[in-house]
Amino acid sequence: MVHEATWREVGRRLAAPALALGAAAALLVWLVASVWLDFIPSPLFAGLRRWAVPARLLAPGPPPAAGDLPTPPAWGLLLLAVLGIGAAAALWWAIQRAVPLRRVEGRVLILVLAVTAALGGILLCMPALPSGDVYSYILYGRISVLYHANPLVVLPAQFTHDPFLPYVYWRETRSVYGPGWLLASNALTVVAQALGGSAAVYVALYKLLALGCHLANVALIWGILTRIAPRRRLLGTLLYAWNPLALIEFAASAHNDALMLTCFLGGAYLISRGQEVAGLALWGLSVATKYVLLLLLPVWLWHMAAQVLPQVDETLARLWMRRAWAALWRAGVVLAAAAVLVVPFWYGPRTLLALANSPPAQSLQNSLSEMVSWPLRWLTVAATHSSPSRVRGAVITTLKLLGIAAFAAVGGWQLWRRARRDVLGAAGWVLLGYLVLASGWFWPWYAIWPLAVVALRPLDRLTRATVLLSNGVLLLYAFLPLTASPIFGLRAIVAFGPALGYLAWDWWRGRATGMRLPGGDVTAPVAARLGS
Repeated sequence: MVHEATWREVGRRLAAPALALGAAAALLVWLVASVWLDFIPSPLFAGLRRWAVPARLLAPGPPPAAGDLPTPPAWGLLLLAVLGIGAAAALWWAIQRAVPLRRVEGRVLILVLAVTAALGGILLCMPALPSGDVYSYILYGRISVLYHANPLVVLPAQFTHDPFLPYVYWRETRSVYGPGWLLASNALTVVAQALGGSAAVYVALYKLLALGCHLANVALIWGILTRIAPRRRLLGTLLYAWNPLALIEFAASAHNDALMLTCFLGGAYLISRGQEVAGLALWGLSVATKYVLLLLLPVWLWHMAAQVLPQVDETLARLWMRRAWAALWRAGVVLAAAAVLVVPFWYGPRTLLALANSPPAQSLQNSLSEMVSWPLRWLTVAATHSSPSRVRGAVITTLKLLGIAAFAAVGGWQLWRRARRDVLGAAGWVLLGYLVLASGWFWPWYAIWPLAVVALRPLDRLTRATVLLSNGVLLLYAFLPLTASPIFGLRAIVAFGPALGYLAWDWWRGRATGMRLPGGDVTAPVAARLGS
């Protein structure tokens, strides 16, 4: 009989990595409070700041370009990068310490949640925000609640008198978030206004919501793994719970991806308990919060359709009709749940223009495609003598189309070869493939999407590559202020390099040793099939 580790035993084993993560978080707060790092000033714990808010940052009119703001000190950016590397190392340390713990008692979840809450609480105290998206969330909620307008139709720049407008970067962009998130923003606006409506109250509420969702996600991952793979529940939970990227993006930046993942994981938990209709409805809420889950819906639909097996003397046409129905009714539940939330914000076809006209749809940023676009644009201008602006548009469109085509090929391969037997593996590869190939517009918090999926899987090459991606993108924050430096154009290598380098090395090792199995992993795959 395998010994079940108590929470005290687990605590002693994980104490050192947890303290290392806590030290990294505390040093990050100290660094952000000590020097200007091109972060967005936060009204929460503003008294900790030792640097003055740059006046140009809050000036009327469009937000200033990076060249119009102070240059962060080189030692500060270097220390920021070192802290990111140190936190990533502490996470890998915790993972390695957790690998031998195959059976742990249920009270260990309380220990993991307590440490996660403590780490998040430290980062919540940062007097600056790595991302200013929270101010867009705040203004979209105020547009709905205070000005009775539709954030999917009107521009933030139209509300020139709103005190939050100077903090908003995307002033000429309609909300690109779904109605589920807009309804959550409306609720927080009502609460914030009831508490006085100060900027500190608003930011605190959004941070607490994101951190609360992160803790809920930790509990959901634990619950799912308890049902489908109890021997991995500590390892998978730690992989997500203590990941430095997730802690920073949720506790420090308050990104709405936390709520999207709560709906996704909540749906997966219900499905693992056999409550598929309720779980699919929650997935609809996830789609209505942020549209990422639409990438995974075909994976689940094909997986469930493939579970419909032929009956005795059944024709092929009849079999595929039953499989089509198995996929269609599930898609209908997800889309119907999402559509219900669209109704309060629907304003005809104009409602969808925000997505088509958004910067992610028209530009490249921080991605491998953007890194390639610069030399490609220079070569095209030199060869054709065309205007740079015209070449820029053509190159961006071409690279986006090529990326989408490459992603479609990867997604189709995963659907055909993997989704039928390993739905979580296919979902993880689809999200990772989207970020590497098709997401021309990329920001660090996007890497948390596949992280929540692979936390439910074995510690194989997909899981390792995803964790390496979440570690690598942390370093983007040390590169983003260096817009005038030649090294700025290579930031995508820093973000994606560790994950892609590992995959290339693993592929080469598999070819050299002949150990690779048909499923694509060096070790035998474990298909954690939710609902199968």
